[in-house]
Amino acid sequence: MVETTVDRGEGEASGLTRRVKRQTNTSDEATRLSTSRTKSKKNAGSALRKMKEEAHVTRYLLSGVMHIAVLGAVVRMMYIGGVIDLMESYYDAWAPWVVPCGLLETKEYVIFSEHIVGRYGMVAGGIHVRGEIIAGTFLGRQGLNRSLILERLVGSKKSSSIHILDYKDYVVGPGLIDVHVHMNDPGRADWETMYQATQAAAAGGVTMVVDMPLNSDPVTTTKKRVLEKIRIGAGKNSSFVQVGVWAGLVPENAGNRSVLKGLVGAGAFGFKAFMAHSGINDFEKVSIDDIEAALPVIRSLDVPLLVHAELELDEEEVDADLQKDLYSSWLHIRPPEMERRAVQQLIDALEKLEKTSTNEKKGFRIHVVHISDDKALQMIVDAKKRHLPITVETCPHYLLFSKEMIPKGATEFKCAPPIRDAANRDALRRGVLRGDIDGMSSDHSPSPESMKMKDTGDFLNSWGGISVVQYSLPATWESLVSADPSVSPFVLHAAFSGFPASLLGMEHLKGRISDGKHADLVVWDPKSNADTSREGCYQTQKLSPYMGRAMRGKVVSTFVMGSMVYDSGVGVSATSCGTSIAKKSIRKKRKS
Repeated sequence: MVETTVDRGEGEASGLTRRVKRQTNTSDEATRLSTSRTKSKKNAGSALRKMKEEAHVTRYLLSGVMHIAVLGAVVRMMYIGGVIDLMESYYDAWAPWVVPCGLLETKEYVIFSEHIVGRYGMVAGGIHVRGEIIAGTFLGRQGLNRSLILERLVGSKKSSSIHILDYKDYVVGPGLIDVHVHMNDPGRADWETMYQATQAAAAGGVTMVVDMPLNSDPVTTTKKRVLEKIRIGAGKNSSFVQVGVWAGLVPENAGNRSVLKGLVGAGAFGFKAFMAHSGINDFEKVSIDDIEAALPVIRSLDVPLLVHAELELDEEEVDADLQKDLYSSWLHIRPPEMERRAVQQLIDALEKLEKTSTNEKKGFRIHVVHISDDKALQMIVDAKKRHLPITVETCPHYLLFSKEMIPKGATEFKCAPPIRDAANRDALRRGVLRGDIDGMSSDHSPSPESMKMKDTGDFLNSWGGISVVQYSLPATWESLVSADPSVSPFVLHAAFSGFPASLLGMEHLKGRISDGKHADLVVWDPKSNADTSREGCYQTQKLSPYMGRAMRGKVVSTFVMGSMVYDSGVGVSATSCGTSIAKKSIRKKRKS
């Protein structure tokens, strides 16, 4: 019994021990689970906190990016809308540390005149200039009360202290924009320099020039050369007016999309090509195949292609037995058929392009430069009626001179295409008056006098180019008045200011007197003769058919971006107030 009892007690003790162990194990496991849960909770809380912190950082970053994007969009809209220009105008005019450039000691003033070139014709009134822009205009009928105009423009408090320029009966118009100038920097400074060419431009009422891709050395057919030209124009005391750049279209780059895109991206306003020999061997002429290859690319870039439109004749079509010092010999080897054939090829190329694409690009067109033949002009007029993207310009020498006026050996008149007969000249004048000719340019193309071969009077081998940039306004005005004594200065400015601004895609900034536009202005006397003396000539090359010629249209004052750079009583400003303008950097037009 005892043994039995003992065995049962031991069994109970053993069972108790096992229960205790199980309970202990269960308790340990519970503790471990609890600890694990606690750790998990801690880890989860830590991860959650980390996620929240990361979310906060991401939110802050996104918020910052959004704020920057919104700020950028606001600044861009302010820039496109002209608000930045407006703010800068106050800064330029009022900041005491900003020293005015040019002949005026102020950057804020009011101009009065009885003959201001308005949007639709001639008006009287006042123009308020502040900084670089036209801050306001008050235009209307002649005889308006000056005090009333002044109060409307600047307010009664300021009207007694603001600087006033009263030009009375002189014409005040938008500055001329000359899109066809050969300045030859770099490489041929003995032909012409940007410094002297822009001085001459300022003296001639021209407020912006666009440099041709030749005759500089090297020519402007690569991105590097475009940037170099822009750098020269932006250099200290380099340019007295604003300077733009055309890039050259040559066989080497005509079919290369990336090169053409790069040229515009570098700042060129478009392209210039020759269909005949350019006069220098390092700027090759293009074929119509080259032009057709380039047109889709140029169209996509929405820029113009300027073309010297002459097709050279075969040798058997030209009689070689010619007297070199007779102007008729030059006309014989440069007949109007050369222009007509080239223009026809360009029209055909555009018609072919129009069939492959209906994408309208406002800036794209073929622009035929320096047209000299009336029949070629009529071909272009007919093409425009068919809505082909083609425009045309002519030059003062084709309107003022005729072959009958050119004496033996007078090679200063030689240019290409040539000056033709009086009947053709009169037809071109009517073309400008009617608006058939879209624009005017100088085709300023000087060379050393030795290259004009004045000693032999050789029309066949001398340089074909005329020095003219300083005399474009009076030469054009004299031509138009000769054709129609009642002609308005509005016609001249439509062709020499308004259209060139449109060609460059800058019509929202230049080419017209209007609130917010650049203060580029020319003041001129339509009745007095211009100074065509050798002493008054700023061009590098003084040999010119305009030298010493009586021409109405004296330039009185020229303003570039609000700075007076020329005054007839003083001359050109001692300091240059111009700079380069790159296509890529101009403020774009606000969409309506």
